Amino acid sequence: ANSEKRVILTVLGFVLLFIILLEFLGFILTTAIFIFGNSWFLGYKKWKSNLIVSLAIPLAIYFLFSKFLQISLPQGILPF
Repeated sequence: ANSEKRVILTVLGFVLLFIILLEFLGFILTTAIFIFGNSWFLGYKKWKSNLIVSLAIPLAIYFLFSKFLQISLPQGILPF
C-alpha cells in the first residue's frame, strides 16, 4: 500500500512538472522528458529504446497537430 502511494505520488509529480515545463521547454522536449522519466521510473530500463520512443512519440504528435491539423502546440526553446 505504501509503495503504491509512492508510485502514484511520483507519477503525479511528473505530471505537475510536465505542466510547469510545457510553456518553457515546449511540447516536444517536455513530453520526451515526461515519457522517458515515467517509463524509467516505472521499471522500463532499456534506455536506448526508451529514448527512441520518448522522442518519436512527441515528434509524431507535434507534426500531426502542427502540419495536418494546423493546431499549434507550445514551441518552447526549439526553433520550429
